[in-house]
Amino acid sequence: MGDAENARIKDFLEINNEKYDFLKVPYHGNYLKRMDDLLKSVNSKYAVITCSNDEGCDSDTLKLLNSYNINYYLTRKGDIEVFSNGNDIIVKQ
Repeated sequence: MGDAENARIKDFLEINNEKYDFLKVPYHGNYLKRMDDLLKSVNSKYAVITCSNDEGCDSDTLKLLNSYNINYYLTRKGDIEVFSNGNDIIVKQ
C-alpha cells in the first residue's frame, strides 16, 4: 500500500477480491476515511506501520486495527522480520 491515500485505496477496493495475511498499512498509519473499508477487504492477521518517533501513526488507525484483532507492528519500535513457509507466517520484532 505504500503511500496510498483514499483515491488509490478506492481503486484497489474496486478490483480486490483477495484476502491477505499481512498488510503494510498505507501512509505511515495516518488515518484515512477508507481505512475501515481496506481492513475489511483484505482481512489481514498482521500489519506493519512504517513510522518513527517524529512521524508517529494515528491513534484512530491503531484503534481500528485493534477492533479487527489485527496484530500490528510499528517500525519505530525496531526492526520487523516476517517469515513464511508458504503456509504460515511468523512475525518477530
